[in-house]
Amino acid sequence: ALTNKTSCGRKSDYSFISFENPDISVFDGGEFSISWEEILWDSYSPYRDDVWLSLVNGGGIQAPVILTSSDDFNQFNHPRQTRLDGNLVLLSYVHNGEPAFITLDNSGSVVTPEISIPSGNAGHPQALQFGTEILLAWEQYSAGTHFYYALLDGSTYAVDLGPVELTNP
Repeated sequence: ALTNKTSCGRKSDYSFISFENPDISVFDGGEFSISWEEILWDSYSPYRDDVWLSLVNGGGIQAPVILTSSDDFNQFNHPRQTRLDGNLVLLSYVHNGEPAFITLDNSGSVVTPEISIPSGNAGHPQALQFGTEILLAWEQYSAGTHFYYALLDGSTYAVDLGPVELTNP
């Protein structure tokens, strides 16, 4: 079981759990990680999002770990994994409307704590490593959808450039 939850509520009551945005990465030793967004719908309030990760190795599925959690509403969403050099994974997501990320090793331990990039109203961040840099791109909702990117240092994960808006003349 992914979350060990025995009751996911009922959609007819508008109080239920849904799992969305699954993603996967494979490590050098054959282990792989699965991440997903858990959305808790509640009939009395807006929904709440959390991001989960589970590792799978020769021993089967390891216990899932909730990477982000909040009692506030609509906090963490749109998780995406990017495999990095050094047997690491960069997990990008949106936190409080800002693109954010952490890095994890093949045991699921957080190597780099959360780094967020001030942007506002962000959605669907995605990263790509090339050479010694990482490109993180996302959409931003503000009077229409705009696209932004930032270049990160591949070893410190500091923002070297950005955020920069991609424009269409």
